[in-house]
Amino acid sequence: MPPTGIPQWLVQPETIPSTTVVPVDSDTIPLSLKTRDKCRKAGITEFFAVQAAVIPRLLHMARNVTTRHKLPDLCVSAPTGSGKTLAYVLPLVEKLQTRVVARLRAVVVVPTRDLAAQVKATFDQYTSDSALQVGLATGQHTFAQEQKMLCDTDGPLLVGGASLVDILVCTPGRLVDHLANTRNFTLQHLEFLVIDEADRLLHQNYSDWLPRVLEAVDTHTTTPPSTFTRD
Repeated sequence: MPPTGIPQWLVQPETIPSTTVVPVDSDTIPLSLKTRDKCRKAGITEFFAVQAAVIPRLLHMARNVTTRHKLPDLCVSAPTGSGKTLAYVLPLVEKLQTRVVARLRAVVVVPTRDLAAQVKATFDQYTSDSALQVGLATGQHTFAQEQKMLCDTDGPLLVGGASLVDILVCTPGRLVDHLANTRNFTLQHLEFLVIDEADRLLHQNYSDWLPRVLEAVDTHTTTPPSTFTRD
């Protein structure tokens, strides 16, 4: 029996050998041919352990939930440089690239501007020939400029919002600012919430950002999005 208050998944996590590698063309990782080609063009011929474990799991969860049910949360711990960013970028792009209307369906929260820029660059690489739009909100631009890039702020206030991006990479404080002050910015369509470097983000205040984000989601639905955390 696990110690009181400690969840079973934390007491007995699934451990993946660090030596695990899987070829990009392996059937165990069901990526589209287009995504595989992009991987090869980026010089990726094999997936590392965290990628081999996480990518198929996220794809399976996303593809087998056809209604707005809550997807299981996934917590990943792996060393810096092990490829965790690609482990969530590829499944999110695969799931969202067939969308018809732009809605904010994925939010990636990171602790620093530099990391946000790196993550966005990775998303841009794998969405370059799709209709998906990736936004960045870190304070690098003025707040008004970010508002114009993220939403239609000049049109009428719409019940479903008016997002110009499908995926948003942001710092926690900036996300809270947009929730509070940006016209037509909403999380009601959110399917994926990625908390990158979760240990750092959750142990520092950052304007009490997580309860505010979850409240914004719960305002519109009782089934929160799937959460991918990594430390």
